[in-house]
Amino acid sequence: AVVSTQSGHYGRDTNYILSMAMYRASTVMRRFVHYGPLLASSIIILVTVMALCSILAGTPISSYRLQSGKTTWRHHATIAAFSNLTIFLCLAILTSYHFLVCIIVGPGFVKHDYAPDKKKDEEKLQYCQECEAYKCPRSHHCRKCQRCVKKMDHHCPWINACVGHRNHAHFIRFLVYAA
Repeated sequence: AVVSTQSGHYGRDTNYILSMAMYRASTVMRRFVHYGPLLASSIIILVTVMALCSILAGTPISSYRLQSGKTTWRHHATIAAFSNLTIFLCLAILTSYHFLVCIIVGPGFVKHDYAPDKKKDEEKLQYCQECEAYKCPRSHHCRKCQRCVKKMDHHCPWINACVGHRNHAHFIRFLVYAA
């Protein structure tokens, strides 16, 4: 759907762009509004809020007070506590970021009409009976997504999507920062 504009430049039809944007947004929303991503994001938020309250309020979970006379020294006013808080916030933000990017980016699906460039290469490729198309090398069919996924690792219920070619690095970073 390529059209000519008044200035002579060729661009995509705005209806096509809007329909693709709506399709992409609905796909992301379907992935996010599921028990796995909602539970995981709730856990991330709950742990972050509880830890921040504990650190900043000086609750018995993490506080110790050194009293000498009338002066009370609180641990959250020190440089070490500030650096601990900074590192914790960075890890919490990075965990949330990579979790959301895993969901938004998606695994990298094989196109429905994928076929090799040369006919003689078809005999070397596997054919997916469910998708009724050829698979890329190292791709697998996911029963949950109903699609073939490039370099599929597994279908993760926490992100409600497969971990594949496009989101594998973000998934690993999500796990590292969450641990």
